[in-house]
Amino acid sequence: MTDGLRIRIRGMLLLGAAASGLTIAPSFAGDLGNQPLSKPGAKHANDASVAPVQSNPYGMSYGEWSAAWWQWAFSLPKDHSPLFGTADCNAGQSGRIWFLPGAVLGGPTPRQDCTVRQGTSLFVAVINAECSNLEGSGNTEGELRGCADFISSLIDKNSLRASLDGEPLTDLSNYLVESPLFSFGPLPDNNLITFFCLTEMCLPATEGSKGYAVGAGVYLMFHPLSVGSHTLTFHGEVPAAGLVVDTTYNLRIKL
Repeated sequence: MTDGLRIRIRGMLLLGAAASGLTIAPSFAGDLGNQPLSKPGAKHANDASVAPVQSNPYGMSYGEWSAAWWQWAFSLPKDHSPLFGTADCNAGQSGRIWFLPGAVLGGPTPRQDCTVRQGTSLFVAVINAECSNLEGSGNTEGELRGCADFISSLIDKNSLRASLDGEPLTDLSNYLVESPLFSFGPLPDNNLITFFCLTEMCLPATEGSKGYAVGAGVYLMFHPLSVGSHTLTFHGEVPAAGLVVDTTYNLRIKL
């Protein structure tokens, strides 16, 4: 592995994240809030709390939701973002699906206390990455997908662990998904691309910039949790880059 590639991986991974040209607006999740969570007939080990990875929760695939997760992440400035612990978990959220991150490499751990309204599903990025044209990762879907594929291949699948209220979630490696090609922006000032480029040695993205990307990572779509307190933990590693995620959320579900 070259030093440049190591810098690339360190700058890109968010620790906790197939149709060409797909565009999903950051608020699209809210428009689907009245649709029931899809649950196929096949039994799955995590059926009690997590939507099966083959399902289409609220009318979208896991891959499409991962694109929406990144669009949400890109829409927030670094100084007001749950990714950096600079805003509450409700920042930028709408509708019945909220996005939860792990820690951004080089940034503080997200705020661990999160209050969510009853009936809200949580789409959690256990460990994820993206490759965008604004970071110099490529200009075609094939180039961007190849970049995302390579980085996701470095995730140690045996390191993946997660639990909800002490109950372990299983088969996490099966939740490794790719996004469609998606667009994002216009970016705010002090944006996530500029933060990445501090270590990736690419040009900062100015306010109002737009781009496109492909993402890959391990995600979990949780069914709405019962009212009360819940504890969510997750863990993952990328040994080649010396990266470890070990995150705990104290969730409070209120009426």
